[in-house]
Amino acid sequence: MAQYKTGTASVTKGSATVTGSGTLWSANVSAGDSFTVAGDGVMYDVASVDSDTQVTLSVNYAGVTAAGAVYTIARDFTSPDDFPELTTGDIETPTIITRALRKIQSKFNTSVDQGALSNAEIFLSVAAGLSGTSSGDLFFAVDGSEYVLYSNDAGSAVEEARFANFVSVKALSDAAAVSASNASTSEGNAATSETNAGNSATASQSSADDAQSSEDDAEASASAASNSETNAGDSETAAAVSESNAGTSETNAATSEGNASTSETNAGNSASTATAQAVISTDQAELSEEWADAALGVEIEPGKYSARHWAEQLGAIPNTEYNWQGDWSAGTYNAGDALFHTPSKSSYITLVTTTDEPDITGSSDWDLLAKAPEAPGAPVVTTSGVSKTLATNEYCFVTASTLTITLPASPSPGDVVAVGVQAFEDTVIARNGENIMSLAQDMTIDQENKVVTLIYVNATEGWRIL
Repeated sequence: MAQYKTGTASVTKGSATVTGSGTLWSANVSAGDSFTVAGDGVMYDVASVDSDTQVTLSVNYAGVTAAGAVYTIARDFTSPDDFPELTTGDIETPTIITRALRKIQSKFNTSVDQGALSNAEIFLSVAAGLSGTSSGDLFFAVDGSEYVLYSNDAGSAVEEARFANFVSVKALSDAAAVSASNASTSEGNAATSETNAGNSATASQSSADDAQSSEDDAEASASAASNSETNAGDSETAAAVSESNAGTSETNAATSEGNASTSETNAGNSASTATAQAVISTDQAELSEEWADAALGVEIEPGKYSARHWAEQLGAIPNTEYNWQGDWSAGTYNAGDALFHTPSKSSYITLVTTTDEPDITGSSDWDLLAKAPEAPGAPVVTTSGVSKTLATNEYCFVTASTLTITLPASPSPGDVVAVGVQAFEDTVIARNGENIMSLAQDMTIDQENKVVTLIYVNATEGWRIL
């Protein structure tokens, strides 16, 4: 059903009570619907409908006190996720779209499927990977300076992804499996965002169709006005009435054309924003994968290497220090034997003769050699129609032109931010005292619908574009 916006509403800052004038809320509004004052840009959930002229919000109103204000109450929501929906003729569409995007983003959790990575074995060559896996399995193989994920397709290696630009880790641990889990969830969210982007594009086409329909209605109204003027010649009284009706029809036609243009613009912005979110989610999924799986010798940051690097380094230590046994399998191990335990993604050494299996908590016969830290959490995704300073790990979508987005103050190596723009080419990224690409200069995003992701390296390099 369409929004309910009959009459006017009066609101008081700090109060949850909304008073209506000319309203029939009892029969047309329900608890859980979303209330907003035109131009306020914030939606509030209705906690209860008290009468035809009074509702109570779930939280106190935080905007400016106003009497007799234009308002709207959204009554259409998706099932089961309760995302607000739009209907032709609705007002405050940017506020509704923003609410929907924030609800979608709250379901994001940037990560990669734990099962796929924790079960995928790592080999130093493709041939070894094919020999050590079955059809349908995933495995990793080192290719020069890159770390490549393959699937075994009936004895043939099919490349699934390459990883060459990673965030730091210091040692092996069960956190490698946690990092893999985080990356998997983010890939799923990226796919969901891509699907949502496609749905937004479909909605955009639907809005364009509605716009064409409105233009056709406008032409029909103009034609009816012309006919009324022709028939007006029958009598002076009829002519006066017809001329008045013709004037009203022309006004309605102009209003329909204006609404059609606004609908097309809003639909386009919605599609652009959803597409940008899909790109960011995909970038985060790839970044999380890099935590656990960088190739041997690849330096993530100065002096920092991946979990896989340390595992393979152990394998290269001379037998005078350790008796490296490779991956664990059931059997007898002697004092000085060291190995890699695939289920826990950890390396162990024993100082006694044992047949026990090590685990991430440590057996009485096994000592844990190394473990890796967890990957960073999901980014904070925001939208802004004004100039602002970013926080660390903030991904900001800019919704207005000629804005300046300032990078975080006092960044640390590894800090990541992103800035996405819609259909404009004049957003400035201010460096806030740090270099950008080794230059002491601000940068301008001069492409429409562009997302720029930056990582802080050091005082000399400053922020680098990923």
